[in-house]
Amino acid sequence: TMLSAPYGIQTPIDEELNIETEDLFRDMLERQIDYVSPNEYSPTASYLPYRRYLVDWMSDVGEQCRLHTSTVHVSILFLDKIFRTNDIPRSQWQLIATACIS
Repeated sequence: TMLSAPYGIQTPIDEELNIETEDLFRDMLERQIDYVSPNEYSPTASYLPYRRYLVDWMSDVGEQCRLHTSTVHVSILFLDKIFRTNDIPRSQWQLIATACIS
């Protein structure tokens, strides 16, 4: 059982949430491969050297539009997933990033 005192909850977190957090954690580990899988990246993918610029731009857009940080993170996961499965021309990268964050 996880201790939850740092979060201001007096009862154990499993009781408070009425779930088994260990099971939830294992499930999340199994599912993460669908969203984040470094094994899927090609080291020669044309966008990888520019990925950080796209991510920075998406983060800036997220801040300007006052989006929740998780929205930006998920949009970056979408971007990675699209680039992992398709060869996108460079002229379309910002358009794809815009669609992901929309």
